[in-house]
Amino acid sequence: MYAERSFMTAHIYQAIQAAISQAFKTPEVIRLFAKKQPGQLRTRLAELDCDVMVGKLPRDVYTQQKVEILTALRKLGEKLITEDEAFLAANASAT
Repeated sequence: MYAERSFMTAHIYQAIQAAISQAFKTPEVIRLFAKKQPGQLRTRLAELDCDVMVGKLPRDVYTQQKVEILTALRKLGEKLITEDEAFLAANASAT
């Protein structure tokens, strides 16, 4: 019985890990989402905004990572501003 429960727990853990990995491609976003750290996700989002403005980050990478972070924030129950909701709607296929 214990071995069966242990197997089920491991199987559930793997399923959750696969779902998170499928939803998010950036390791940092996966880590912050798993640790439920919306403040650090928002900090990373601000850093992305700066990086793209100074040309340090290509626009396509910026879009993909911003969509991932906004999606993670939403899944953590965070309220998004109207601009971020519009960005998600416009770029939903970027991940």
